[in-house]
Amino acid sequence: MAEQVTRPAGTAGTAGAQPAGVIHDIGYRGYDGPRLGRAYALQSLFTQSLRGAWGIGRGPKAKLVPFGMLALVLLPALVWSAVGNQLNRRLVDYVDFPITLQMPIIIFLAAQSVELLSRDLRFTVLPLYFSRPLRRDDYVWAKLAAMTAALAMLMIAPIVLAYLVAAFDGNNDTTVWDETTAAFGGVLTSLLYAVVLAALALVIAAFAAKRVYTIGAIVALFLISSVVSGIVEGLSENENSELAGLLTPFRLLGGTFAWLRGQQTELSHTGGSGWLYGLTTAALLTLCVGLLLARYRRVGR
Repeated sequence: MAEQVTRPAGTAGTAGAQPAGVIHDIGYRGYDGPRLGRAYALQSLFTQSLRGAWGIGRGPKAKLVPFGMLALVLLPALVWSAVGNQLNRRLVDYVDFPITLQMPIIIFLAAQSVELLSRDLRFTVLPLYFSRPLRRDDYVWAKLAAMTAALAMLMIAPIVLAYLVAAFDGNNDTTVWDETTAAFGGVLTSLLYAVVLAALALVIAAFAAKRVYTIGAIVALFLISSVVSGIVEGLSENENSELAGLLTPFRLLGGTFAWLRGQQTELSHTGGSGWLYGLTTAALLTLCVGLLLARYRRVGR
């Protein structure tokens, strides 16, 4: 549909009549529907980020890492539980599942934190987010919650599988109640791991827009810190050797939860320094969240 626009009489220039302009009506309309506001935008960002962390709604390649790592944590849990039922004992405590299965967790964390943050930085779409009612801090909280939820799902899944196999096996002398309380402790431990590890990985992803560099930096952080912790523990010769766990995230978090519940395991021992583990964990989480908030208050302006 086009409307001819003609000049009023007497407006033609001395050089002769000018060609008439044309206005094309291409159907643009204003939005007069409901405005769902900031809360709905925050919920949508969390939901879509969580789906993206698992590759849902994307092609098969996007699902390869998350579901591949899920298979790698479920298979050992199934074997441990089945063999433990035959031996009538628990091979790996539920609270130690994250430490024992840390390699698939690290790969998942490194690869999927890139999906949540680095892509938005690389393709410079943050101004589009912030042009809506969504605030900059909202973006950080939604992404952190989504990464925490995705990581918690990965770590809790093997605990649930092992619990189902162990609790309802007739050859196991452990009561269902004992197995349930032990599994519940493992779930709480996994939630603590998920919050801190997600914040730590997202900080790195927020400052490195390139995918390869981000993944490499996150994996290197965990591997190098683990090696350094082992060297320090070996050099200490049983004198304050428990302090070496402060240098690597997985042992730090394991020691923190062991201190909180007042019961240590072989893989999470703090000696008399449990309070120091808890203080370090709180400081690390506060630092990571603070850096994320500060980063996104400045980026994309």
